[in-house]
Amino acid sequence: MTPLDPELRRLLIEELQKHLDALSRHDLDSKTQRLVLHSVKGAAGLVGETDLSDAFSRLERLDNPAHSTRLARTILQQALANLNANRQAYRDPWPNPPDDLWIHGNWKCKDKLYYSDMMDRLREWDLSLSSDPHDGLKDALRHLHTLKGAAAAVGDEVMAWFCHGLESHLSPCQNPEQAQSLVDQMERWRPVLAGLLTDPTATLDLLRANSPGSVPHTPLPSTVAFDPSAHPWLQVPTQTLDLVLERLRRIHRSAREMEGQTDFARNTARQLRDAKQRLSESQRLIGPPRPWGAPLAALHHIENASEILTLAACQLDSLASTTRRGTRSILQSTTSSHNELRAVRQATVAVVFDRVAEAVQTIAERSFKKVQVEQVGTNTPIDRHVANSLVDPLLQLARNAVVHGIESPDVRAAVGKPPFGRIRLSAEIRGAHLILRVADDGAGIDLQAVRAKATSAGRLLADASPPPSDEALLNLLFLPGMSTHPNVDLLAGRGIGLDIALHTIRRLGGTVRLRHRKGHGLTAIVDIPVVERGHALVLWVRSAHDRFALTARHLLQTHLANPHHPAPSLASLMDPQHLGLPGKFVIEVGKSIDDAIRLTVDEIEGFEYAPVRPVPPLVALAGPYVGVVVHTDGHPSLLVDALLVAERTWKTPYQRYSTFPPVERKERKIK
Repeated sequence: MTPLDPELRRLLIEELQKHLDALSRHDLDSKTQRLVLHSVKGAAGLVGETDLSDAFSRLERLDNPAHSTRLARTILQQALANLNANRQAYRDPWPNPPDDLWIHGNWKCKDKLYYSDMMDRLREWDLSLSSDPHDGLKDALRHLHTLKGAAAAVGDEVMAWFCHGLESHLSPCQNPEQAQSLVDQMERWRPVLAGLLTDPTATLDLLRANSPGSVPHTPLPSTVAFDPSAHPWLQVPTQTLDLVLERLRRIHRSAREMEGQTDFARNTARQLRDAKQRLSESQRLIGPPRPWGAPLAALHHIENASEILTLAACQLDSLASTTRRGTRSILQSTTSSHNELRAVRQATVAVVFDRVAEAVQTIAERSFKKVQVEQVGTNTPIDRHVANSLVDPLLQLARNAVVHGIESPDVRAAVGKPPFGRIRLSAEIRGAHLILRVADDGAGIDLQAVRAKATSAGRLLADASPPPSDEALLNLLFLPGMSTHPNVDLLAGRGIGLDIALHTIRRLGGTVRLRHRKGHGLTAIVDIPVVERGHALVLWVRSAHDRFALTARHLLQTHLANPHHPAPSLASLMDPQHLGLPGKFVIEVGKSIDDAIRLTVDEIEGFEYAPVRPVPPLVALAGPYVGVVVHTDGHPSLLVDALLVAERTWKTPYQRYSTFPPVERKERKIK
């Protein structure tokens, strides 16, 4: 840390001495005590003493005022002694926990969802560390940062403190030549992270008993300390769930085939009875045995054959009935199981927004700001895997909105804004794209500060000609190390949050754009292609001799085509060479019957729940293909988003239809 300016040090000493005297008074009331703790935190943060500021931030959240006052006096005495000796006021003793760090009784992190998410992040951490050191190190540091952010968002003070300290410990050593050394350090500290999840109290005690700066040698709590009976839930990998769905589909198809065989058995039984009747009729025509007629043995053979045919027909009927009951039971069970498992794969944006909104309130409380969160489009459907992947980047965008964008109540009042800042989370489906927005009504981005930071970091020439546009300056914020926050603390300052958000969203095939209005806030727009995953309901159709698989989620109704109300064929929309070829059936596509768009096809083969494999992100972004499905005959087909095809059609004055013109959409401003 850079030594303080002598004048700043003198002023800070006077300020801390004043607050120490206030905390030493016998008539100290709780209101004054809270004011003193808040004032020390603010003063320390203002001059760059972030460790001292973080310590008093934790003291503010302690439930016991008397205990927090005693700790505050001790820390202030140490800080004054260090400042008078021209040293840093207070240094976090990481990895040994400071005296003010405790597991609070109202800790919310015992929730099964939090535990599951953090264990997932630790598994991703392990995968990063197991790869090549040069390739995995950057990912491992990203996972460490997201661990810290997730813990801080729900109030897990201990995990957030430890991850922040480990991040600070590793960050100065980010030399590619020392990659293996960094990986080794991460692996040594990994059991501590697991222990803070499974048994934080015991792990904290072990860290306190450990010698300063070293990894505990005493065995740390493992997952054995986690009581499964208190969390009756099971985690299943997505791939396993997809495999079960595929097997259910095969069982369902086999049951359909068995159902067809029961009809064949009944028809065979009917034919056997008919044959028996013909034999009986033949026997009647032959009459009784006579010396000049049929021999007695031949008549006995006919009679035996008739009995065998009768018995076989009865047995086939019985087998058909039993098989039909069994196949119907299998079909009902597989259909129910398939729907239930599909429901597990499906979610709504609400599961993401709710977690982000809760985290925003925690971050706002830490920052001593007042924030209201508005959620729009929470019922938008989304794949659960995508939903889980979106939590971290949206949380990072929302955290930036609180820390960097929303002003304090006093500042907002001075510029004529309401005391409560506003963050708006919105979601909508546009064709084959999921559009998410995180908008705030804060101060916006100081583009001059971004330019100065980029210039000092060597990322931008001071005399660049032509000068970079506002959009180019905003895009610089996604580069590692580009932060306009003055100090590094638990909430911000390292300049890797937006880099992590962009990295995660790009892995989903998406993009992030920033829209800025100085003094009126910032809007982050996340655009992700809706690639079908797992299993989906598809409609198989034929148009111009080609087979197509259409997504069924926006199909409204089908009916026979009317020659007096022409509509374009699906084939003509996919390939202009098929223009003018009408279809026999009309398919209406849209979000509601009021805005339905009509397409025609030659044949409708039927609906099917089919396994969907994702297409590459570039194909998904180009559209209208959102997956690959395999027909029951074994032939693969690209899955077409019916709504995207319909929305991109346009009519010329000559009643002809073109295919996929570019669609320009203006972003609506968040009021």
